[in-house]
Amino acid sequence: MKGFLHLFILSFFAFTVIGYSQVTFEASADATKIVQGNYVKVAFTVKNARGANFSPPPFRDFTVLAGPNTEMQTSIINGRTSMQHAFTYALQPKRLGKLRIGKASIVINGKKYSSKPLSIEVVKGAGNQADKKDEIFVIAEPSVSEAYIGQQIILDYNLYTSARIEFSSFVAENEYPGFYSQEVRRFDTSTKQEVINGRQYSKKSLKRIVLFPQQTGKLTIPPSTLQVTDRSSFIPRYRLNLETDSVEINVFPLPPNPPASFSGAVGQFKLQTSMNRTAITTDDALTLKMVISGNGDIKRVRPPALNLPGDFEIYDPQIINEGSFERQGGIFGQKEIEYLAVPKKTGDFSFRPEFSYYDPDSAKYVTINEKSFDLVIRKGSNAGNPIATRPNTQDNSSKVEDIRFIKMSTELYPKGQAFLGTSIFWMLFVLPFTLLLGAWGYHRILLQRSNLDPALLKHRRARKAAMKRLQTANQLMDKKQSRGFYDEISKAMLGYVSDKLKIPLSELTKENVKEKLDSMEVKESGIENFMKIIQTSEMALFAGKDNSEAMKDTYQNAVDVLSDIESDIKQ
Repeated sequence: MKGFLHLFILSFFAFTVIGYSQVTFEASADATKIVQGNYVKVAFTVKNARGANFSPPPFRDFTVLAGPNTEMQTSIINGRTSMQHAFTYALQPKRLGKLRIGKASIVINGKKYSSKPLSIEVVKGAGNQADKKDEIFVIAEPSVSEAYIGQQIILDYNLYTSARIEFSSFVAENEYPGFYSQEVRRFDTSTKQEVINGRQYSKKSLKRIVLFPQQTGKLTIPPSTLQVTDRSSFIPRYRLNLETDSVEINVFPLPPNPPASFSGAVGQFKLQTSMNRTAITTDDALTLKMVISGNGDIKRVRPPALNLPGDFEIYDPQIINEGSFERQGGIFGQKEIEYLAVPKKTGDFSFRPEFSYYDPDSAKYVTINEKSFDLVIRKGSNAGNPIATRPNTQDNSSKVEDIRFIKMSTELYPKGQAFLGTSIFWMLFVLPFTLLLGAWGYHRILLQRSNLDPALLKHRRARKAAMKRLQTANQLMDKKQSRGFYDEISKAMLGYVSDKLKIPLSELTKENVKEKLDSMEVKESGIENFMKIIQTSEMALFAGKDNSEAMKDTYQNAVDVLSDIESDIKQ
């Protein structure tokens, strides 16, 4: 019975994924233009299904450096499940010019799917005359340089590098004057290839900010400073602070003469409307809800005017719910508005609620008339205003008995007993001496710590610091973030030997690490395993390694090696 239940759950999940998500088979490349001698990564991806009999195209103009490698991914975003299965290749072009990658094919549920061809342009390189500033630089790149007030602008901080680097942190960020800003956490951070001035660069988006201009005119985004470290060798060669250039955005006012139902929305929006009932009397209240959602600044959107037919008493609209969420690498907002109206006259009416917004892409106002409502109003009993008779205040008369009289005096000891010699007396008497003794002890501890050599402190805490980094690596392994995983493994191992052996990172070499570990009587096997982990991490960071089993082995080996070295040193 339990097996049948598991089978049912798996079948239901597969039906949900495949039945409600679109099945596609697509080809993609991480670059459309590369420098001769470099390689391009090409992926043939099946989304929301499993395929069979995959057939790659003939790579006549390319040398296959690696592949096919398989990559699988399942994600759940906003309650929707999607999965994809990719066949990836690393291809090196054989000649200059525009090279064509033909169609690949695969069979999905008995149907044959084919991908579209790709075109890769191969150009000649500019040589090696570039200096350091040309090897690594960061650019703040907005999605548009001209916008309207309230329009969403996506600002990406993109790192361009021809060397292997490790992103560390933003050292200084700006306040985005004139904008309302919100950081995006989920967006495409994959590395892409670009050619700039005949030089091949890896491009990676490090941070994404969504900006909504709050005023018109020329607004300036000040520079931000980013710190990066070169990881192109066993030992970091240098650390750089890179600064973006300032960015200017021209913000225009909205065109004049907007529709009557325009209430400040700029972007692309949708409207949903609903009404509590279609037949009421003059004693009833009509409730109408509008749900407005879109990619503009939802805070600027005011409740649009509700033009009801006939004679109604319309109350001020209430905002029931308002919020924003991430979608497709940007910010989407949603506002739910409730209108309350009481009819004064009878009759049969038909009306269509309207909402207007300004669309920057088409440069015009757009009015949405979602659907029409038919309303029948009949004579009521004239019992009075249904809104006014609603209980909106609390009856306080029943709570008189809950009020207690305030005590006018407080006693710390029983009445009739002397304070001297009581337990409270002795507690207050001893308290100052206890505090003085505790402060003196704490001061002594601080003095002892301040007299310790910082290098000695690092030596004592080396394993603890390394294990903390390994915990971070373990979390990245669970998330299948291979680059971050191997980077943390490398930091843990190098940081451990630097602190434990009292060798500055800038002076670490394979030779002096081996020599120092050997002098401390660490077993030869432990030294070899340590060096093997460093080499594995370097290769993974250079070539990429997404194999989950390889990450598990590397993690376990790193934990074992640290324990063995720590045990040998203490013996």
